Amino acid sequence: MTSTLPAAIEWPMMIILLTVALLRALFLHSRLDQRLTTMLVFWGFCALLRDPHIQDQLAQHLVDPSVIRQTTHMFAMLASAAIIGACALWAAPAERSTTGLAAAWHRPETQPIVYTVVLTMGLALFPLSAPARAAGQTLEQHGGWQLIAYMVVYAAPTIVAISAVAVLLIEAARQTKSALAAVGFALAVVACAISLLDSTTRIINACFLYGGHRNAFTIWRSESNDVLFLPEVTLIALVLTGPLVNRLAERMGLDKSSRQVRRLTPMWNDLSGAVPTVILQQRPDRADELAQRMSIEIWDTLIRLRDYLPPRLIPRRTPDLSHIRERDRVGVTAALAVQEAIEGYRTGTPPESSSATPSDLNHLDLEELARGWVLAPHTLRTETEEQTTTEGHGRPGLSTPHG
Repeated sequence: MTSTLPAAIEWPMMIILLTVALLRALFLHSRLDQRLTTMLVFWGFCALLRDPHIQDQLAQHLVDPSVIRQTTHMFAMLASAAIIGACALWAAPAERSTTGLAAAWHRPETQPIVYTVVLTMGLALFPLSAPARAAGQTLEQHGGWQLIAYMVVYAAPTIVAISAVAVLLIEAARQTKSALAAVGFALAVVACAISLLDSTTRIINACFLYGGHRNAFTIWRSESNDVLFLPEVTLIALVLTGPLVNRLAERMGLDKSSRQVRRLTPMWNDLSGAVPTVILQQRPDRADELAQRMSIEIWDTLIRLRDYLPPRLIPRRTPDLSHIRERDRVGVTAALAVQEAIEGYRTGTPPESSSATPSDLNHLDLEELARGWVLAPHTLRTETEEQTTTEGHGRPGLSTPHG
C-alpha cells in the first residue's frame, strides 16, 4: 500500500502529524491525552511506511519488501486500539467508574490487554497474506478465503473504534446546548461514517473477489490507496492541538488562569499579610487550581474583615476619583474600603457600630475589586500627598503600588 499523494503535499502533512504527536507527548500527560497521542504516533508510522521513498529505503534491507503493507496495516490497527482506550475513558470518567464494567477500563492492566489482543490480530495478517506474497501477488490478485479473513481481521478494530466514537459524539451532540458545538459533532459523525464506509467496503470487496465477481466497484476498491488517510488524520491532529495550545499558554503564563493569578496577586498579598490564618501553605502547581485557591482565600479573608468593612463598601474617607475611569470607580471605592478594614483589623480598632452586610459582600465582584486594588494605592497616595501639602500630615497607603 503506497501513498499516491504528491511529496509536496504528503511530507508537510506527515511533519505536522509527527510534530503534534511529539509535542503532545512532551506536555500532555493525562491518561486520555496519552492514548490520543499514541493514536497519532501509530498513524504517523502508517504515513511514513506508505511513503514510496521510505519504502524504497526499507526494501533494500528486507528479504520480502511486501511485508511493509502488513506492517502498515498492523500500525493502523494499533491506532484503533488506542482509540478504543480513549473512548473507554471518555465514556466512563474515573470519578464515576467505581464498579462494574466501567471501572475495568480504569485499571492499569486493561489497555495493555487491548493492545495485546489487537497486536495478535495484526500479527495474524502476516500468515494470512503469506500465500499471496509467495506467489508474488497482492492479496486482491491472489484472492482465496485468506483475503476475506485478512480484511475482516484488519477492519475489525477500526470498525469497533469508530463506532464507539460515533456513539459518543451523537450522545455529546444531544447534550450540548451550543449550536456551534452541535455542528462540530455532526461533522465529526460524518467523518466517522466515511471511515466506517471505508472499512466495511474492504470486507465487501473481499467477498466479491472471493466469489470471482470483478466489476467497477471491486476495481475501484482494490486500486484505492486510501488517498484520504493522511489528510484526514492530519486534520484530526490539528484538532488535537487545542489542549496542547492551552497547556503551552499555561506554561508561558498566557492562559486565562495565569492572567487571573496575576490580577489577584497584589490583593491576595495584602490580604494574606493581614489575615495569614486563612492561607494554606501548600500551593497548587496548576494555574487554574492556584487561581481558585486564591479566590477562596480572598473571600475567606473578606468574611473575617466584615465587621470592619463600612456599609455598602463605601470608605469613610473617600478621595477624589475624578481622574479614575468611571468603570473602575466602583472597584477602587471597594478596594479603599477593604484597605480601611485591614488597617482597623491590624491596629485593633473596635469595629464601627454599623458595618457591611452579607449582601454587600455578595454583590462584590472579585475581578472588579482586583482591578480597583491596583489603582487604589495610587489614589490613596495622591490624596495623602495633597493632605500632607495642605495640612502638614497624611496617612500612608496600606500597600505599595502594583503594576
